[in-house]
Amino acid sequence: MREVLAGNGPAVRDDAPSAPAELMAHAADARARLARLLANYQRERRLGDASDIDRYRSRSVAGEVDLLGHEAVGVYEVLVEASHYGQEDLDRVKEQYAAALQHLY
Repeated sequence: MREVLAGNGPAVRDDAPSAPAELMAHAADARARLARLLANYQRERRLGDASDIDRYRSRSVAGEVDLLGHEAVGVYEVLVEASHYGQEDLDRVKEQYAAALQHLY
């Protein structure tokens, strides 16, 4: 990611919809939202169903939420360091991740 943001990575096509930093940010935001949605789903399911935790591609929902949230935060840490994104963007994604974890535990 750092190489792409520094302009040392693969060339971005002229018809690309956005700059690499924006594309990375959108993907990280989607991961954070998906983590929150999965966690909320699991919480609601637990309220109405006493069965074992669901499996999502051989990982528990909690494991998937943790992975998605961790990845989203990691991307924003690099974006804050290497692009125009600021601490408030990183804090927003960290809050989404924390909210997802609260749904689980």
